[in-house]
Amino acid sequence: MHHGEPFRQAFDIHHQETDMTKRLSLLPLLFALLFAGLFPWAGAHAQDYPNKPIRFIYPYPAGGSGDNIMRLVADMLGPELGGSVYVENRPGASGVVGTRTVAESAPDGYTLGLTSNGTHAAVMSLVKNPGYDPLKNFTHIGLFASLPWMLVVPAQQPFQSVNDLVAWARANPGKLTMSHYSSSSRVLVHMLQTASKVQLTEVPYKAPGQVITDLIGGQLQAAFLPMEIAMAQAAGGKMRVLGAASEKRQPGAPQVPTIAEQLPGVALTSWMGMGAPAGLPPDVTTKLQSALTRVLNKPEFRERLQKLSGDVLINTPAQIHARIREEMAMWAKFAKEAGVQPE
Repeated sequence: MHHGEPFRQAFDIHHQETDMTKRLSLLPLLFALLFAGLFPWAGAHAQDYPNKPIRFIYPYPAGGSGDNIMRLVADMLGPELGGSVYVENRPGASGVVGTRTVAESAPDGYTLGLTSNGTHAAVMSLVKNPGYDPLKNFTHIGLFASLPWMLVVPAQQPFQSVNDLVAWARANPGKLTMSHYSSSSRVLVHMLQTASKVQLTEVPYKAPGQVITDLIGGQLQAAFLPMEIAMAQAAGGKMRVLGAASEKRQPGAPQVPTIAEQLPGVALTSWMGMGAPAGLPPDVTTKLQSALTRVLNKPEFRERLQKLSGDVLINTPAQIHARIREEMAMWAKFAKEAGVQPE
């Protein structure tokens, strides 16, 4: 062996080790680039967010107070974010289709969706397999509105109060006909029946339009309707509002007593909030929460919301999670008592 051979071998080995070390040192960078390519939303990007329109999914058909409130939030949220937000109606399966679309979207901040007691609390007791977990599959941004329900009767009925209605129902078991067309109106009918200990006949509907028609026509004797619809019908002389299914009297209708003032145990308010897919970057979450809070504190928003029969509702993510868990337990109890099976 040549005298210089050991030195050349040592040099080659050292060179190979150095080259390998360099290549290994590049692996984290390569993985980071690959990860960013596969999951472009993973990096913090609140500084340039949003750089394209944000869709806000409403999982019900267009029209009505809920849809109008969604559009109000979207219109006022866009300028606060320095971009644009548009409402996309994605109805189906009582809100499950649109809500599942949100859960399955990329957590990049460009798909937001409605959260509500129907889609995120009642769903677990009323739908066999919604395809999402209301807590695990969402980043809850915040709530923004509560919508009260009103107990109404046709104007031609003699009932002037909740007590009148209950007294007649007790004297005529099973003859009082009441409708429900949503998860909230369904549980309210159950609450009324349980609190008053009366026997009544429940009539299921798919939408409020036919409920209104049958109330006016005399086929139904009572129903729970959203405040906006109830007060409009009362103003037209077609219906009489007996009480608000809320814990306090409503600013938009202070003359209407709460049902609880006459019959304790009947109170349920629908709520609306904003959610995103789970895994939303923290900086984007913070930006959305800050923008939403600024909107909710604007006098213009509060005035316009009240005209739509809504009240401002502000909750932290922790409070939202607690509310959903509490209401999921309430719905499970209702389903058991009423013998309701998930469909």
